[in-house]
Amino acid sequence: MEIGRGFNKYVAILMALLMFSISPISVFAANIDFTQEEREYIKNANVLQAASAEGAAPLSYTNSKGEIKGIAVSFLKAIGEISGLKFEYKPFENINDIIIKDNLKNI
Repeated sequence: MEIGRGFNKYVAILMALLMFSISPISVFAANIDFTQEEREYIKNANVLQAASAEGAAPLSYTNSKGEIKGIAVSFLKAIGEISGLKFEYKPFENINDIIIKDNLKNI
């Protein structure tokens, strides 16, 4: 499976934001100085889809109300609050269903 370099770049950006959100300096994260390219991406970004696999608690899980919860959801919420990016979650039965190539096209 080959993922484009552009995708990898944005994953790296999200990971950097994640590190700020869980570090003791997270109070300063609101002052991140995004590059012009990053600001343009955030401004024009559609809602980003995130996969959630059942059985992946505490990273992600569906609660009794049918809501997707977990550490990963909390991290993405923090990233969204810091960056302005918006996420929606797509539930899958297991991690193998996420990895199937056809599903990756839709996430």
